Amino acid sequence: MHIFARGEYQIVSFSPAAVRVCTFRKRGQKYRVVKWNCVENTTGNLAETLRKAVDANGGQISGCFILTGAFETGTFFRCEGSSVSLKELRNSMEFELPFHMLKVPDEPFIQFEREKKKIVVEKNEEGEDVEIPQPDFLNVYAFDSNEIHSLGEFLSSAKCKADDCIYPLLGVSKWDPAVYLPEIEPGFCWRNGEWSPYSGNIKKCNDAWLPIVQDLIEIPVGFQWQEYMACILVLRNLADKALVSNESAMRIVPVKWRPSRC
Repeated sequence: MHIFARGEYQIVSFSPAAVRVCTFRKRGQKYRVVKWNCVENTTGNLAETLRKAVDANGGQISGCFILTGAFETGTFFRCEGSSVSLKELRNSMEFELPFHMLKVPDEPFIQFEREKKKIVVEKNEEGEDVEIPQPDFLNVYAFDSNEIHSLGEFLSSAKCKADDCIYPLLGVSKWDPAVYLPEIEPGFCWRNGEWSPYSGNIKKCNDAWLPIVQDLIEIPVGFQWQEYMACILVLRNLADKALVSNESAMRIVPVKWRPSRC
């Protein structure tokens, strides 16, 4: 079952410090934020915190349940790609890993997405508008494949099953504003395709996303959307039906840890 362009999502952002949950439901051209909540991980048991956060959100929904977060061994980067098959891309990216990871895992797992191209138009010598070809770029999240087993144990302990787990920045392009997700990368923001040191607060950095967020969701009163940017970024990605063709490059959760309907 596809995870893109669904009518309802429950997106769970996890980090060692807290678990945030947002339930989104499609209404017209936008998604409505049905419920949202955050539970701090005060006990040090993240699976228990996940279970509490989901229960406080009304329990796991029958719609699409998506996790988002970062793994201890994970590295996110952007690199040039090419218009070849997803399998060939995955194989070629293994040669890129030594340039982006301090230590390349013996068995790396790669989650990636082709960046959506922006049409760039310039005037030629005759004053005519011409499209300037843009290179293919990939957003890549690489990690040790052992993290998949840890994720399965995490889900089992929390008595949850997930449609999948998606790194929150996979759908961000170089044309997007800077974004700060301190739960996955404290002290750095993602700007123009690379990590940049950042010492400001979430609101100061993420406020530039307001027009984009307003096009995607109806922002309810009291919803501090900047605090839930990881969930919103994943929703933005999933809402794009055109990405169905890229789905196999993004899915990492084995079938046994997905809901039975999958």
